[in-house]
Amino acid sequence: MVSLAEAVVIEYDVPDGRVEAVERALREAGIEATVDASYESRALGSLIWLVYVPLGTGLVAFFKAIGEQAGTDAWEAMKQLVTNLLAARVDDREGHIRIRADDYNDVYVFGELPEEAYRALFDLDWSGLRAGSLVWRDGEWYNSTPPRKTTGE
Repeated sequence: MVSLAEAVVIEYDVPDGRVEAVERALREAGIEATVDASYESRALGSLIWLVYVPLGTGLVAFFKAIGEQAGTDAWEAMKQLVTNLLAARVDDREGHIRIRADDYNDVYVFGELPEEAYRALFDLDWSGLRAGSLVWRDGEWYNSTPPRKTTGE
C-alpha cells in the first residue's frame, strides 16, 4: 500500500457512504489515504463533484510504485484508480478527478479514458512540461493552462 500524506478531498455535501466508497476505491487501487469531504464549489449553476488526489511526488514515480506492488505497469495502476473512483462517484452531477503531482501538473479526468490515454500520459517527457492542467482531448494530452507571459512580451 502506498500512503498519501495529504487527504484526498471530495465535495462537502456527499450522500451517506460516499466517503467510505472513495476510501475503498483508493484502497483497492493500492492507496491508503484519508478522505476529507470539505470541497465547496464556487461555480455558478449546477454543482459538480470532485475527487482531488494530491500525490506529494511525481505522477510517474507514484503510479510506478503502485504498479510494482500490484505487478502491473504504471499506466494500468492509474487506470485502475480512475476506474475505481468513477465507480464510487456514480450520481447525476457532472464532475471530475484531479490528480496533482508535486511539479504542479494536474491531470484532469472527466470520465472513462481509452487505454491509449493512460499509455500516452506515461510516455510524456515530464521534464519538458510547464506546470499546468493536462486534459485528454482529440487523442492527446493537452496543457490547457496558457503559458505565462514574461517581461517584455
